[in-house]
Amino acid sequence: VTYDGSYSVARSQHLYIYDYDAGNWVQVDTWTVGTTEVTRNWSTTDTTLIQRYISSTGEIRLRVEASGGTTTFYCYADYMKFTIEY
Repeated sequence: VTYDGSYSVARSQHLYIYDYDAGNWVQVDTWTVGTTEVTRNWSTTDTTLIQRYISSTGEIRLRVEASGGTTTFYCYADYMKFTIEY
C-alpha cells in the first residue's frame, strides 16, 4: 500500500486492513501526517497474514483513519495505490 497526502493540521494517521479469518479490522501502521505532503508505504511478506487479508473472492479491504485534536481539518489524499505480488 502506498499513500500520498497531507492534512490542514498535523494528525495521527492509522492504516487498517480487514482480517477475513477473524472478522475484524487490524491496525497495521500508524504515522503522523502534517501540512507537508508525505508518501508512506506499508507491505508484508508474511504469507500467513496475506491469506487472512484476502477474501475467498479476492477482495482486500483497507481503510485510513485520522485522529487527534478537536478542530475541523481537511485531508488531501492525493494518491493511494494497492499492489499485490504473490
